[in-house]
Amino acid sequence: MTERLEENKELGEVLDNVTTNHGCEAVQDLEKLASSDDYREAQAACRALGAIRDVAAANALLRIRESVTNKNVRKEAGHALHRLRSQGIDPEERPEPVSEMPGFTPAGKIENAYATYYDPMGIRLLIMGIRPPGRPLFRVIWAVSQEQGIQDSYVSRISKRGFEEWINEFRLERKGIFEIDPVYCRYIANEAYETTTHAGVSLPDGIGVYLETVKNMPDLPQRPIIYEVLDEAKVKSDSAVLMMSADLLDLAECQWRLDDEKTREYSERAMEVMNSVIVTSDIVREERLRKIIDDFISHEFSKDMMDAYRRRLEETAYLFVLDNKMDYARSAFRVALLMESDSDLGTIPFIRDLVGRSIGVVRADSQEGRELAKRMAEKERTQLVRPIPESGSQELFREIRRG
Repeated sequence: MTERLEENKELGEVLDNVTTNHGCEAVQDLEKLASSDDYREAQAACRALGAIRDVAAANALLRIRESVTNKNVRKEAGHALHRLRSQGIDPEERPEPVSEMPGFTPAGKIENAYATYYDPMGIRLLIMGIRPPGRPLFRVIWAVSQEQGIQDSYVSRISKRGFEEWINEFRLERKGIFEIDPVYCRYIANEAYETTTHAGVSLPDGIGVYLETVKNMPDLPQRPIIYEVLDEAKVKSDSAVLMMSADLLDLAECQWRLDDEKTREYSERAMEVMNSVIVTSDIVREERLRKIIDDFISHEFSKDMMDAYRRRLEETAYLFVLDNKMDYARSAFRVALLMESDSDLGTIPFIRDLVGRSIGVVRADSQEGRELAKRMAEKERTQLVRPIPESGSQELFREIRRG
């Protein structure tokens, strides 16, 4: 008897570790284990499912409770389901049966897809109306960072008409929400999911609904959609759009800055040059500031950072196309193409200006430079232009959840 208790305890610890490390990804395997002949394993699997705070786990427990023959397992599944319901996680309404012809594998569908521009903190919203196989429609909203993946997630069951009414009203209230290709949306969503997984952080609640939807879908697109929307050869041959790339950072859609932690040392060096009591010519001062920017690009602009900004530019170029801002779309795409080809970053106006603005060196002829000069004249003091601390996408995400 003591040996059996120890075995049960050890099994419970193993499954607890599985749910902690894998979360929603473990639902399918735990459901299979709950149908095994060993009722002790089955009960332990039910308890583990009850610890996964996601509708996918609630769905699995409902199926177990209604299908297994062992009454103890059914009872354990009912207890675990009750725990999830007490936390506000209910199973979906019972789906209509899906025809299972020989060789037929049911697949879900992304019915609607919308995205926003990246905000100053590098976060955008991805809004999806997704339907898992044989299930009702779900509204899934992710706050996504190109560097860190899914920052937050909100999932709610909704009717097709309800989703359409909600998104239409939402787009009237908020500018900059664009309908995107649903097939391509999966490329973006899968990229965000993989980035989150590789980062080793906990996956957000509700991820199981997405995974269940895409499990049996066809292969993903091979490249970002901007490579189909714009002519790559024509953009490469257009030198004018490259020269205007620094102006992208004047736009409300591209108010990006590099991380404070990486730029602090270089900001201090730039401040010393600009505030130096030693009288130097403007030419010498500009040369020293250019050297600081060159040093940052050489020593701090890593491949991961380059890849993240390249993808951000590709996605922003696509939204510029949808927004009918074709010059800006070609300019953003031109920079992305250069970054993909491993060109010298120091020769790209967009990169130089991004670094300069992030460390407090602003071009006098830029919109930000003119605004800074105006503030200096009005207040009779100098100051560095700091990144905007508030994430517009995260604030908007909180509003959605409250609504």
